[in-house]
Amino acid sequence: MAKLTKDQWNEILSKVKSGEKVTDLAQIYGISPKSIYNKAGTISETDNSLLEINRLKREVKNLREVLGYVTAELSREKKLV
Repeated sequence: MAKLTKDQWNEILSKVKSGEKVTDLAQIYGISPKSIYNKAGTISETDNSLLEINRLKREVKNLREVLGYVTAELSREKKLV
């Protein structure tokens, strides 16, 4: 596993706060997602809230995509009947 500098950790945490996926960042930096979550756990409660908000935003985006797909499928089925 890679040994990261303080600047690299700051960069990673900044990217996580801006909404980038922890799994993607872990792969890029050659570390485990758990390492990032552990490091994020040492930051302030406000910053942890931002991590949760960004995770929820991604989840809402994914759910909207699924809902759009299902809606389109149902609409197409109605046209066939």
